[in-house]
Amino acid sequence: MPQLTLQNHTWWRKGQERPIYEPHAGQLEAHRSDARTKVLKWARRGGKGRFCTFEMMEYFTELAQHPRDSSLTPPFWAVVIAPDYKMAAQPWFDLCSFMPPEMIQHMTQDDKKIWLRPQGYMDAPFGKWPNGDTRRIGGLIEVRSADNEKAMQGFGADVVCLHEAQEMSRRILGLVLPTTMSPGRLGKLLVEGIPPEFADHWMNDYFQWGQDREPGFFSSRQTYIDNPMLSEEQRSDIERLRIVYSEDEWERMFMAKDPEESEKAMNIGPCLVGPVKWESQKPKNDHDYDIGVDLGKRVSDTVISVWDKTEIPWKLAYYRRLTTKQDWPVQEAILEEVSERWIQRDGHSGRPTGRIYIDTGGPGDPIYDSLRIKGVPVVPVHLQGGPLYERDRLLNRLAIALEKGQLRIPREESIIRDFNSMRRVRVKGARDTVRWEVREAGSRSRADSVFSIAMGIMDLPIEGAVSMPRKAPVYFGMGVTS
Repeated sequence: MPQLTLQNHTWWRKGQERPIYEPHAGQLEAHRSDARTKVLKWARRGGKGRFCTFEMMEYFTELAQHPRDSSLTPPFWAVVIAPDYKMAAQPWFDLCSFMPPEMIQHMTQDDKKIWLRPQGYMDAPFGKWPNGDTRRIGGLIEVRSADNEKAMQGFGADVVCLHEAQEMSRRILGLVLPTTMSPGRLGKLLVEGIPPEFADHWMNDYFQWGQDREPGFFSSRQTYIDNPMLSEEQRSDIERLRIVYSEDEWERMFMAKDPEESEKAMNIGPCLVGPVKWESQKPKNDHDYDIGVDLGKRVSDTVISVWDKTEIPWKLAYYRRLTTKQDWPVQEAILEEVSERWIQRDGHSGRPTGRIYIDTGGPGDPIYDSLRIKGVPVVPVHLQGGPLYERDRLLNRLAIALEKGQLRIPREESIIRDFNSMRRVRVKGARDTVRWEVREAGSRSRADSVFSIAMGIMDLPIEGAVSMPRKAPVYFGMGVTS
């Protein structure tokens, strides 16, 4: 490889004044470690992808200078594993972007494989390409997906890199570890990602072993501030993302801070204002309103929340809870009356200026169809699963609005009780996740108000929150959209 030289973990191309890769302090410290397992709790934009690419290149270059067992095919083998197929796109992009072209002999986009040019002693084995051509090969770097468990077994690698390891369960780790124990291979393990959302994640154990200087382990923590390659404009953009994420999530993603280990309730406190008499509340002239309706199913209540969307902070203008003892025809009549009273009509077009968002199965649902036929500007919301499932996105958006103080909610015992029962908890599964779940403290703690409010604000421009797809109300017999 005469075109490239490696000096103190810095890569130079012949004839160029600036290196193609010069590690920052955190990357340099990790490169210098000879630990078999390296654990990087590095923030977004901390330089993880570039580090892993050039770390694998260093291993390949070093091995190329020494004879290896001729039975090892390919002579050098590195595998990057992402949590799922979609997330595999990022490490593949990093490899394609950062690897010098002179090191690449052949690439296959479909199965995400890069065959490396032979160097030194690595010029004996041959490989067959899709077109039938046979050439000498020096090594292979490929990207695989952890959602295909069979792909996690049956190979022995010199380097295995776990990309976004905080998203991988202990089961995936158990499938991967034997691949680092093949005779004749280096058996290096790179673990990179942001801090996991819960304390008992295996990545935290590995990180602590590195901090305790256990033999064979190295670990480091880096924030986005530690990356000198970021421009001032990029740093400002990251700071502005504070309005997009909750403070805890921003700290975890960009400051690599471990989240507190607790089941936190959804904090309504910053948005509470003095109580009001709901029955006396009336719509204001020139104000527009949206309505969220959490329909009672069997044992839960139906909750109606009306939101004044005229200005920030958004205000809960009307609230009503209907017990399950009331028959559906009675509740339907109440919903019609609430819609007629609060949903204004545009003076020119006559179209409604607001919507009623209601949890339902959509077209074919008798509740939805009945309201639609009667001309109620109703929009279906899918809280119970399916391809249009929106529950988690709605709740995360609501939590951000609460933390940023973008809502005003009058004190109401049932509302506060419902929010206190909604907790951020860990859900175990094929891939452990963290989500909002109801922690019942009594027979009536079912978070009906939370879902009603989350739907009522789903089309409001919550500052910085991830935008929701705008939906048009459906009018029976009319081709009217917003």
